[in-house]
Amino acid sequence: MGRPRLFGLRGRLTIGFAVVALVPLLVAAIVTRSLISRRYHAEYARALDDAERSARRELAVLEQGVTRTVEALAVHDNPLLAGVLGELRRELAPSSLELDLLVRRAPAAMAAAAADLLVVSTPTGAVLAAPHSPRGAKVELPSLAALLARGRPALVMLAHAGGSARPLVVAARVVKDGAGAVTLAVGRLLDDTLLARLYREGGAQARLVAPDGVVRFATAGDWVGGTRFPERAVPVAGVDGAPAAFIEVAVPDDDLRRALHQLGFATLALALLGLVVSLLLGYAIARRMTRDLDTIAVAALAVSSGDLTHRVALSRSDEIGELAAAFDAMTEELAASRDRALSAERIAAWRDIAQSLAHEIKNPLTPIQMSAETLRKSWRAQHPDFPEILEESTRTVVEEVGRLKRIVGEFSSFARLPAPVRTQCDLDEIIGSALVLYRGAVAVSHERAGPLPRIAADRDQLTQVVLNLVENARDAVAARSAEEPPGRIVVHTRPLPDGVELVVEDNGPGFDAAAADRLFVPYFTTKRTGTGLGLAIVHRIVTEHGGRIVAESEPGHGARFRVSLPARPPAPATPAPASP
Repeated sequence: MGRPRLFGLRGRLTIGFAVVALVPLLVAAIVTRSLISRRYHAEYARALDDAERSARRELAVLEQGVTRTVEALAVHDNPLLAGVLGELRRELAPSSLELDLLVRRAPAAMAAAAADLLVVSTPTGAVLAAPHSPRGAKVELPSLAALLARGRPALVMLAHAGGSARPLVVAARVVKDGAGAVTLAVGRLLDDTLLARLYREGGAQARLVAPDGVVRFATAGDWVGGTRFPERAVPVAGVDGAPAAFIEVAVPDDDLRRALHQLGFATLALALLGLVVSLLLGYAIARRMTRDLDTIAVAALAVSSGDLTHRVALSRSDEIGELAAAFDAMTEELAASRDRALSAERIAAWRDIAQSLAHEIKNPLTPIQMSAETLRKSWRAQHPDFPEILEESTRTVVEEVGRLKRIVGEFSSFARLPAPVRTQCDLDEIIGSALVLYRGAVAVSHERAGPLPRIAADRDQLTQVVLNLVENARDAVAARSAEEPPGRIVVHTRPLPDGVELVVEDNGPGFDAAAADRLFVPYFTTKRTGTGLGLAIVHRIVTEHGGRIVAESEPGHGARFRVSLPARPPAPATPAPASP
């Protein structure tokens, strides 16, 4: 009774305390984690927005710088273009002297403008100078007409001498001086220099990606986009206005994952600690609350097993103390009521037995009295057949006296049935020994449903139970008519969870419900012969072994007596006063 059971009162109280303690803790942990996660997500979303704005700003700064550079160079009085424009104005082809001056001045002008591309060409597309390209190399020009029509810088992939293409933001302007005109294109590389300005340690990462997914340039470190915080893409327009590349930016979420992992670990550790503390505290409180209830439960078990002398005797002034006092008072009243009931039951039982015994004794006395009166009359009348009358009358007296002796002997056996002397018994072996006596006399079979556990019982008394039940069944099948199928008796045995079961079944005439209520009453019988004590003795033996016997029948379809016996002997009952 002292051990806590999971679903007992103590267990439920302990679990209840643990739940009450853990629920607020878990709710607080979940809310805290949610708030921190939401805050970190908001910060990272802002960081990603800032990175996207920075990328757009850097791209705008690059485009504006290219635009200002080309506009600063595209003037007719620019020394770089003055000679060539003068000859073109006179509708003359530029002389080799002017072209040579242009080619020699172009690198310095490109360097002064901090440009990575400089192209001077005629309106027909003939390249006059291209200092960004090695001398003698073929210059792959962007679509100057499209650039001029766009009026804004555009991304151009310019093939390098080594074969790789370089992304440049290029702007073009037409420079006129009267009838003379040239086209000036200026460009600056869109490379890792710009991306590096977007990168800061632990901050935003950036890369330039072509529309086909090829990465042109990228900042240092592993790319982190596409997971918790998807990358943002800033399009860079080409000469046709469609995106020619994308500047993708992403923000590493290592800090967020690390913070959430630490928070989850801390929450788990706190929950486990809270669970242990709440279980210990709940168990201590529940144990204190239920300790006295366990004492009352022990007392209740003792009373249920028949010990009405057990008392709780708790010195408490609260509701549990009142319950203990009420329990003790109830136990005292039960003891008094049991004594009164046992006394009344014994008196009633012996009254019934006395009445039955008187009835049984009265039956033989009538023929004895009649035989004595017949003898007296015959003697007085000097009846000539007196010897025959004497013989017949004395035979009747002897038979009836024998019947009286048998009744008294069986009554004495019933009244003085000894207490069972228990040993470890095998019920199947007892049945086998008993049924040997009926071999050849009646069809009796023994059917087993499995091996039986050994039981603590009185072997002789169990043998008497089997013999009485089989003999009762034998008398029942003997009452069948010749037209009916042969009589049959089956003894069944099977193990029970806490003992064994014995069933004696016959195909005799059976009995009705009215007879079933009195089968185990002493001196009640449905047979012409017999004293009516056999089933009463069986009932008493089974009851004293802590078992139970039940009679079942449908009139005309046989009878069945079902006996269940425990594997262990019952608790000893309080000795009853001597029988009257």
